[in-house]
Amino acid sequence: MHTVKPELSLWDPNSNNLLGWWEEFWASRTEPYGPPSTSLIAIIESEVKRLLPREIYAVDIASGNGRYAIPLAKLGCDVTAVEWAESGASTIRNGAEANNITIRIEQSDYTKVCHDKRDFHIVVCSGLLEEIDSAHHPTVVEGFANWTRPGGLAIIKYCLELEGRGTLVEDESVEHMLRKHGMEILTADERRAIKTSAATKIGSRTGTVIARRSRIGGEV
Repeated sequence: MHTVKPELSLWDPNSNNLLGWWEEFWASRTEPYGPPSTSLIAIIESEVKRLLPREIYAVDIASGNGRYAIPLAKLGCDVTAVEWAESGASTIRNGAEANNITIRIEQSDYTKVCHDKRDFHIVVCSGLLEEIDSAHHPTVVEGFANWTRPGGLAIIKYCLELEGRGTLVEDESVEHMLRKHGMEILTADERRAIKTSAATKIGSRTGTVIARRSRIGGEV
């Protein structure tokens, strides 16, 4: 049986007009895009249970359609979604209204705001690193660490390689950079083989790093 591969242009953002590409991408979605990882949701749920009954501040960076922002808000977290595209922000807004939850939406480019001082118990980022110039990776990963409060948890998911586009994130680089900025690596899992994504139908090799910010003065 002959399998027709998807047009790579469907997942090859134009670096000369990256914002415009993502604006069109989220505006043109006519069906749900890729559910959140069940294993990551289980980790998030466990962390929320650990932190309750205190108020829990969480952020979904490069939130897209709110894939993690919405579940975090459903769990009772005070959630900020950072999303560059207005069409993505609108999708998150509509999702929040449909689920009768509140999400604070910041429409901004994380490569610029990653230097800001923030303080979250849970930091989630899925699908940003592979879509930005690798020159930004060190400062963006430093931002992940700095946005995680002492004792807090960071969950970073990314594509090391995408079919037709080659290597986009260097192996083990995220783990090393997080450790450099005071993060204790709890798990680091990077695939060694290409696997077709259920969401994009394109072959990818993914990685996930879960890390905890070193505690200072007993903060959590």
